[in-house]
Amino acid sequence: GNRSYADQLQRGVDHWRTVLDGATGIDIYANNGLAAGDYNNDGFDDLYVCQPAGLPNRLYRNLGGLRFVDATEQSGLGFEGYCQGLVVGDYDNDGFEDLFITYYGQNRLYHNNGDGTFTDVTAKAGLLSPETRFGSGCTFLDYNRDGHLDLFVSNYVVFDQANPPLPSLTVPYCNYEGVAVYCGPRGLPTPRYSLY
Repeated sequence: GNRSYADQLQRGVDHWRTVLDGATGIDIYANNGLAAGDYNNDGFDDLYVCQPAGLPNRLYRNLGGLRFVDATEQSGLGFEGYCQGLVVGDYDNDGFEDLFITYYGQNRLYHNNGDGTFTDVTAKAGLLSPETRFGSGCTFLDYNRDGHLDLFVSNYVVFDQANPPLPSLTVPYCNYEGVAVYCGPRGLPTPRYSLY
């Protein structure tokens, strides 16, 4: 198997959060997602951090010895958005790990160019959605066992920021103990999941 992937799973998220906090001086517990993968094939797991809305996502290149350098700008991965989840995988079998990120709005697929940079290939891969999506989780897997990674994406809720459902005493989950409140997740429509 893939040694980098095995090392990442054996150590777990808490290990990587501690390493990243110490290496960068930031508290990543306030962030929405973290993925480890060797994007430059140097044998060290690099880290990609999903940030909350308004902050650019960050790519940290592992220098070894628990030292990281911010490689976001040169990689082209500093997109700002409401990042929810991400997964690393070589979807095109070219030997370089690519990145898929779920967002509120549009999810994005980034192709690893093999030179330290990434290109947004979302439209080219047919992954653009005509409507706003609230992507949450995602994973690569070989669903049909053809040797190529497929992509599963889960979506959180159907939500339009311009037209949120109003508090209501008659709509379930839009009131609390007789007081009208904004609808929580259970008061919003459930979206469909996607398998590509």
